[in-house]
Amino acid sequence: MYNPVSVPNGPHHTYVFQDRTKPWFKIGISGDPSFRRKQLCWDIYGGRSLGKIKEYRRWTFLNYFGALHVEQAAIGMLKAFGLTEVRSPDWFELDEPTMNEAIESVDRLANGIIAWEEMNASSECMAARSDTPYGAYLFETNFRTIQLWFESAPGRWTPSGRRKRG
Repeated sequence: MYNPVSVPNGPHHTYVFQDRTKPWFKIGISGDPSFRRKQLCWDIYGGRSLGKIKEYRRWTFLNYFGALHVEQAAIGMLKAFGLTEVRSPDWFELDEPTMNEAIESVDRLANGIIAWEEMNASSECMAARSDTPYGAYLFETNFRTIQLWFESAPGRWTPSGRRKRG
């Protein structure tokens, strides 16, 4: 179940790491990909191994959900190609030209989400102004855009927890 307290705050990154010792790539999400790469190097190869895994590509999002969507889409695409999963479900065996082609596809999705975030994710979002139709709706519903509705009388639908006005 979704718990808003558990959603990480701040910018998040979807990354592609390359294992330099094998033709393996990892797709993941992190608030700090540099730290995550160091963790992986230590976990897989032990000390003095920072050069064995490199950051191959990164996309930066304003929030966790954009990064998560792109990560899952990229992993799903590689699985759909039938590429061999290694180490865990987010590590794949493939060559650089194939990874570059996959990255081009992911770029289109990621860049669209990043552009949307830049236009809409600020507190100054035009859609959330009270003098616009959608903004007025948001204010009237206390920013609860998903609600349960019930038929209070034949043909009169009312959101739960609110009374229908006059």
